[in-house]
Amino acid sequence: MKYSSHAQYINDKQIEVPSVTTILKILNKPSINKWANYLGFKREKIDDVLKFSADKGTEVHYMLHAFLFQMKYIFVESDNGVTKDYLIKVLDNFISWSGDHTIKPIFGEKSITCDLFGGTVDLYCELDGIPTILDFKTSKSFYSSMFLQLSAYTYMMEMLDYEVEQVCILLINEKMCKHKILKRDELDKYIATFLILTKLFYQIYELNEDWGDLLEKK
Repeated sequence: MKYSSHAQYINDKQIEVPSVTTILKILNKPSINKWANYLGFKREKIDDVLKFSADKGTEVHYMLHAFLFQMKYIFVESDNGVTKDYLIKVLDNFISWSGDHTIKPIFGEKSITCDLFGGTVDLYCELDGIPTILDFKTSKSFYSSMFLQLSAYTYMMEMLDYEVEQVCILLINEKMCKHKILKRDELDKYIATFLILTKLFYQIYELNEDWGDLLEKK
């Protein structure tokens, strides 16, 4: 099987599995349609805006990872629209936020898998002394899908014998830095929901495979 994903995830059985974010794409997101209509009104191309957003997120992840693990980070000017000024403002916001917390990084940008899916953990750390999966988002708002994503990471991390007592979404951009935490006992319903979505994803994928076979036979 081949799944559309930025990263390739291979489980212990050497089988390629879909990413957590790929599975979450089966969710209906009405706000996306409204946003796309708004972009059309402004005569902006949705693919260009999505690419710019992805580039910003990627660069922010690289920078914060380097900062947390005391690695060298070099900003390279490119035509993706992400500026040095933007990143400096993001870093300043992160430093201001982290001044109110104690962060002990354990690992970051680590790919993990289970039998059915895989993902990349932004940061596993002790946040104020508590084992935490922390995820950086350059979005403006919190969404339930973010915690579905982290619940899947929690599911995989616990299978690998890592302790997870909470997950944290950190919204960070040039204007703000704020977080939302869910404790481990709050994640059970998210984990159960994500596993249902995973089963549904595989059923839909198999149906698509069958439909493709029918098309090829014509």
